[in-house]
Amino acid sequence: MPTYTVTFEKESPTWNLYQGLKKDGVKDSDLDQGYPKTDYVNKKRTTIGKNDRKIQKEEVLDYALERHERYRLAIKGTMGDVIPWGLDDLDPKTDFDHDLREKISAAITYFEEKITQAGHKKDKDRFKELLAVSLYTFAMASKKNKSMIRFPKNVMDELTKAGLKDIISYIGKEGGLGLIDFKSDCELEATALEALKNNCSECTEMSKILYALFNMAGLKAKFIYGLPKPEFYKKFQKDIGELHVSLALKSNEKIRIFDCALELSDAK
Repeated sequence: MPTYTVTFEKESPTWNLYQGLKKDGVKDSDLDQGYPKTDYVNKKRTTIGKNDRKIQKEEVLDYALERHERYRLAIKGTMGDVIPWGLDDLDPKTDFDHDLREKISAAITYFEEKITQAGHKKDKDRFKELLAVSLYTFAMASKKNKSMIRFPKNVMDELTKAGLKDIISYIGKEGGLGLIDFKSDCELEATALEALKNNCSECTEMSKILYALFNMAGLKAKFIYGLPKPEFYKKFQKDIGELHVSLALKSNEKIRIFDCALELSDAK
């Protein structure tokens, strides 16, 4: 029998998940299949650590989360409820994120109603832009019963000027998804697999969640890898890397950037 070495710390979330999988009959040889890593710059994907007799945390996450329907009890019991709903990008085929999808659907309906009442037609770019800003606010805002004070002032000001104070009040009362409280941790975050493929990128994880919301609302945003306009970010006074990920949405001949990691929504 081959001997396998576990390379991550005991009592870590990954260790607990590993033990849960073992109880469910998963063997070390099943886990030792390597994990994918994507080089977005050179457009290459490689598999790391396959059959090296070392069990890495990425392999445990990869195995469990790719089979999240089968092992959801092990995932929930060892890593919490935060993982499954974002993992499948709100896939309607799954049922464990039903309550969350209902919350999001209710928010979309309310936002559309208020934007219409403010005089905007659904087939116009400005309607879509205001809906996107509202969803961005909803995604970033803290969960129920938490303050929205930390939310970026420029976004709040835009909704206020557009006559959409009711949307701000709604999010304050019902709560958002809490991305603004997020701390990058590829072991615990919902979209862990994609984060692992992109070096545990915080911006990728959060952008995928926002993309899922936009998709539910019929908004066709695109992922942006890298910085199309570096000067756009100069005020942050830090290097955010070539692989920084955000979302872009076209609106009235402008491109609007929705950046969850830098807490920014602006049009250029």
